Amino acid sequence: MDSGDLAIAALSVLLIFVGAALTIGIELARGQLERNQRRADQRADFQRQTLLELQEALYQLVRALSNAKQEYEHLKAGKPPIVWPILEDPRIIGAGAGARIILLTARVNDPQLRDLVRRYRDTHKEMFSVDERSDEESFSYLEALWELQEQANDRIGDLLRLA
Repeated sequence: MDSGDLAIAALSVLLIFVGAALTIGIELARGQLERNQRRADQRADFQRQTLLELQEALYQLVRALSNAKQEYEHLKAGKPPIVWPILEDPRIIGAGAGARIILLTARVNDPQLRDLVRRYRDTHKEMFSVDERSDEESFSYLEALWELQEQANDRIGDLLRLA
């Protein structure tokens, strides 16, 4: 074997090693991209689930407040207290929904939605901060909550459509 054949053989072996190294590098990069995509998909799924749960919690709180308004008007008319089924009692629904809203809002990525929910919670707190309010003033807070809930619902819908 002369020196030319030896050089060709050495070059062939070198190219085989370079090809193998490139193949390994490509496979490693592909694996990393797939892992990154799975993590991104998991984060998107988590955010989507959070948005759906937040939407439901906001609805439940407004529903609880509407039931409480109905109960108030019932009592004001001199009727006996409403006996709510346990799953419809506005105090139970409201407390549970309020706690879930706090937890879920911390998981939301969208600052606009977090701000809407913060305003919603502030309005809700203000609604109950004073014991004596006129009916008109109390109902104006309830209407403000309905409006904020609708805005939050619209924003959640936008975010879900973008996802």
